[in-house]
Amino acid sequence: MPGRDIGVDIQCVVCNGIDFDKCEYCGKTGAIEITDCPEKIITSDIWMTMELAKFYAKGLPPVAGGVLDQAHNFIEACNYIFAEENVLKAKLGIME
Repeated sequence: MPGRDIGVDIQCVVCNGIDFDKCEYCGKTGAIEITDCPEKIITSDIWMTMELAKFYAKGLPPVAGGVLDQAHNFIEACNYIFAEENVLKAKLGIME
């Protein structure tokens, strides 16, 4: 199968490529290599967070209450997801 042995390097999700010489997660390289299908390494809780983020973007938080009632980690996850979506849309030339 073509590309089976080829990995893709992405910016380290812990150090963001900044001060990577101190980051143990990426082995002090500033990048991590994805060598398997992303669908195999993304856990179900991440998929659920991505689904909930879509509803959150439309004003439907995952629990009763507004933004102040949301867990800090969920808010950060949403911000990360939205930022990555915007980067992808910009690369693809998608305007909203």
